Amino acid sequence: MGLVVVVVLISLGMLFLLKFVVFKPVGEERATFTRSQLATNTLNALMATTTDCRSNFDLKISDLIQGCVDDSGETCDNNLNYCNFLNLTIEELMDETLVAWKKDYLFQVYTDRPALSDVEVEHNGCPGEKDTALFFLPRTYQGQIFVR
Repeated sequence: MGLVVVVVLISLGMLFLLKFVVFKPVGEERATFTRSQLATNTLNALMATTTDCRSNFDLKISDLIQGCVDDSGETCDNNLNYCNFLNLTIEELMDETLVAWKKDYLFQVYTDRPALSDVEVEHNGCPGEKDTALFFLPRTYQGQIFVR
């Protein structure tokens, strides 16, 4: 009889352990880290994404951003300048990912000199909790390029 009581007490202890440790809700620290990593990973993937701007070159989004900031006057195969092409492409990519996951975002490109507002795409902005990722591109004559 004593052995049965010990087994029952150990079983109850294991049930409480499962309830409070294994099925613990996601903590605020973990949720913040997850959101921060989503912002960082999305930005890193976006900068390495190749586009169909020019059929004879594999231009990455980071290359197009540099051309847009430098105001190079170059156009894509569809006669859109780099800035307009970037706005359309980034909005399309974000719609297929973040918006589909019901995430709001604000994508901006700016320099440390006069503000550049040619590349800014958003979906409901970033109300409430904000997690920011910052990507640096090489300096141009316009200054250091920041992508956020």
